[in-house]
Amino acid sequence: MRFVTRRELKPATVLECALTDLLSIAGYHISHLAVFSIALDRFIAVSYPVIYKKMCRSNLTIGRWILTIAITAINSCLVLLETTY
Repeated sequence: MRFVTRRELKPATVLECALTDLLSIAGYHISHLAVFSIALDRFIAVSYPVIYKKMCRSNLTIGRWILTIAITAINSCLVLLETTY
């Protein structure tokens, strides 16, 4: 059985491999950032219970998730570019 390198693949197949790698890396990073966000939320709730209600409005929560996804996208693209070239 002969193994095929990336250089021998069709361009569409290389794109599919890159997208698969990107989604895999993104899933890895977003799961870690989600656990970190949950831990940070619990820390704030226990340490500062009075301020917690002000800090946990829905627009701030949505902003945190958008920031998490943005960090994940940037980090995943950088890792993918580093491993591809």
